[in-house]
Amino acid sequence: MSEDPFKTDLYSLRILRTVYELRSFSTAADRLGLSQSVVSYAIDRLRRTFGDPLFLRQGGGIVATDRCATITAVSAHLLDEFETLISPPDVDPLSLDKTFRIGCNFIERALIVPRIVKVLRDKAPMVNLAILPAGTSGVQQLSHGAIDLLIGPIRPDSDRYYCRGLLEDTYVCVMDRQNPLAEQDMTVDAFLTANRVDVSYGEEWTSDYRLQLAHLVDRLSQPKITVPSPGEIGAIVSGTDLVATVPSLLADSLVPSLVIKPFPLPSALQIDLVWTRRTHGAAAQKWFRDLVVEASKPLQSTSRAIDRSVSMKNA
Repeated sequence: MSEDPFKTDLYSLRILRTVYELRSFSTAADRLGLSQSVVSYAIDRLRRTFGDPLFLRQGGGIVATDRCATITAVSAHLLDEFETLISPPDVDPLSLDKTFRIGCNFIERALIVPRIVKVLRDKAPMVNLAILPAGTSGVQQLSHGAIDLLIGPIRPDSDRYYCRGLLEDTYVCVMDRQNPLAEQDMTVDAFLTANRVDVSYGEEWTSDYRLQLAHLVDRLSQPKITVPSPGEIGAIVSGTDLVATVPSLLADSLVPSLVIKPFPLPSALQIDLVWTRRTHGAAAQKWFRDLVVEASKPLQSTSRAIDRSVSMKNA
């Protein structure tokens, strides 16, 4: 027999969202400080209410049904709006006990997240931080309520989202000191024929430097190596004749012995902070967004300095 849908409570929906995010009943119970039986009971009630299994066993874990994904996405807005209502209008960072969830990828984890952590530990030591891989689906994660903030180069074109620029950067080429190209200027012709290692971020996003090469694609050699993340670039390039193109801020954190040269065409990387209307008005969320911006400011100054040096080299 199905449950009366109007008896559905926010408490059960909160449990559903947590299980959906973590894909585990036991982990969700730990996160919420509940017993697994309480979590199972809440999900069983929701199954009867919505006439759907919500989660199915697959391998050693569970997968959500399409109906579950829809319910979670819609109820996330209700939960976040309610959290805004019950949140105090003023935030005391020292007593703030909350988990903030950020979706981002390697570049943001390498450059921005460590700075956020340092400021957070100093100003709000009781706050927890969960970093989730965004891939190219960060906007969907925001929409489903799986993350509170998205940090990355993908700015959604919709009035459902708010965006704030964190930093701008340019692209540079990195190579081993023994690479013959290290002894000369990196010209367009040299780049087009170089032995390259490319980073493929997915079909939904293309680096700006690749867009600048679109009119030269017929002359561009195929990459010798393709990797899904720039995290291994330093080790891969070292001791080889390969050339990689990465953001200038990231290049500084790679193997110190690598040679860094300006990318031969104008290029830009814009890293944004993105959030949704459902968290826009919450005082704690606004405080955290401001903290992320504050923590990122030193990087913006550094990237501008690098931009100027690259411009002078190209002049």
